[in-house]
Amino acid sequence: WLAAALGASTAPLQLIVSGSVLVADALTQDCWEKDPEGQAVPCPCDSDDFDCYRPAQINLLHTIANSTSCAVVLTGDHHYSDIRVVQPGAGRAYSEPYMTAALRRPVVQVMASGLTHSTATGTRSCASRPNPAGLRAGGDCAFTADPAFGMVDVDWAHNEASLQIRNATGHVVLEQRLDLAKCQTIG
Repeated sequence: WLAAALGASTAPLQLIVSGSVLVADALTQDCWEKDPEGQAVPCPCDSDDFDCYRPAQINLLHTIANSTSCAVVLTGDHHYSDIRVVQPGAGRAYSEPYMTAALRRPVVQVMASGLTHSTATGTRSCASRPNPAGLRAGGDCAFTADPAFGMVDVDWAHNEASLQIRNATGHVVLEQRLDLAKCQTIG
């Protein structure tokens, strides 16, 4: 039904809201648990995100990227905020696991988590929030674990969307601009 709805839409921008993170990390990481010999155990995901359900994730990524207009995924749930971009084509660390050679457009995910003190811990270490697949727009350290919220600001006159993470006082701390006519990231 989603592919049909995205395909039938004439809207220049479609916002898809997901309670689970669509794009966390394409690469297998060491689990927190160890095997009986004390060795790290490889994990395909680190929590209840779509990386834990790879076939469904690939289907959804490709449905979104191959739709007729720009689609942006809005999510939360990881207790920090960032913006991730899955680019079409080959040659990236995530290209093979996400099968990006078949994508028509990039998939942008805005993950805004934590306006409360119980979830926003303020951890600023890049090591605490790794980005091994290189999906984070703005680089490895382009995230915030401070209280934050997401915002989509559309400039219809210039056919652009500004996808933002704002801090608790409303200041932009992360931003990715999107050309709606070409469905391409800017900058």
